Amino acid sequence: MANEWFRLWHDMPNDPKWRTIARASGQSISTVQAVWLQILASASQNSERGTYDVLEEDIASALNESDEAVCAITQAMQGRVLDGKRLTGWERRQPSREDGADGKGKSSGCNYIYYVASTDNDVVKIGISRNPWSRVKDLQTGSASKFVLLATLKTDERNERAIHKFFESSRLNGEWFNRSAALNSLISKTNSKDLITYEQTLTFLSSLPESEFESIPVVGVDTVATTKDKDKEEDKDKEEKQTPPNPRKRGNGFDASAIDLPDWLDREDWVIWVADRKARKKPVTQEAAKLQLKQLADLRAEGHQPSAVIANSIASGYQGLYPPRAQTRTKPNGVTAHGNFNEQDYHAGVAADGTF
Repeated sequence: MANEWFRLWHDMPNDPKWRTIARASGQSISTVQAVWLQILASASQNSERGTYDVLEEDIASALNESDEAVCAITQAMQGRVLDGKRLTGWERRQPSREDGADGKGKSSGCNYIYYVASTDNDVVKIGISRNPWSRVKDLQTGSASKFVLLATLKTDERNERAIHKFFESSRLNGEWFNRSAALNSLISKTNSKDLITYEQTLTFLSSLPESEFESIPVVGVDTVATTKDKDKEEDKDKEEKQTPPNPRKRGNGFDASAIDLPDWLDREDWVIWVADRKARKKPVTQEAAKLQLKQLADLRAEGHQPSAVIANSIASGYQGLYPPRAQTRTKPNGVTAHGNFNEQDYHAGVAADGTF
């Protein structure tokens, strides 16, 4: 993404919302703030800025916290700083451009769309910078991987997202993409100067069939050399070092919708849940399926109908399984309990995603 940083408001460390969220989730204020920073970073680099896609389990791993703690915090943030996966205050606090100015992607001074490959796993970074050669050095610093600058395109544009959109199906993380026939052709034509403008690049990509954008295995790395433009400028905004992700692995054949289910769980409800996760590109793994079935069983023992839990989680856009906040609960023995659902007590013992 063009934006490799995000803004914090001045009173963020002392914002009273964190105390409220900490109390509602049963977690410390410092943990709440740490989770919020992880969400902000994800929202900044996501293709749809202002919407985060980092998993609760990944936040927990990064912070050395439990999945339950992170889930409790993100749930308590709903309606306060989050609306589903959307950060409610994003537009008024975050610039649409790196330089913070208004506009539609233009800025003074030239920039370069650049393509960098990692020789370890042959993935490609599509970025933009006033000095891509310096960017490659930044990537190399402290990394065991070797990075090769494949091609550059001089442009007045400040935003490379239009190019990113063509390769969305092969995106790994942020600006890193799997190789495809279209990407290889783009790099080759840019390096040979067949494409010399941003507009020509978009026109060329628009002319390619969809099949050429599919990820393909590539042996070796195309180490095409590029010539440094003599009039390149020093980049004042240093890019944070990014570690290229591993290439996307093909599925292992596991089908969560076809697993054996307990008698009390309707297969249609479970299939709908699995399909929803798959549609949001967060498929249920084999281990996650086992844990989510256990979670549904525990919720059922507390009086929550599995069908209601699944329906509520899908309707709310959750990655994990949550019962409705207030509902009539029917326990397995047939006893019905009425009253408001105690969210804080629930979060003290239930994980969000089943992927502990």
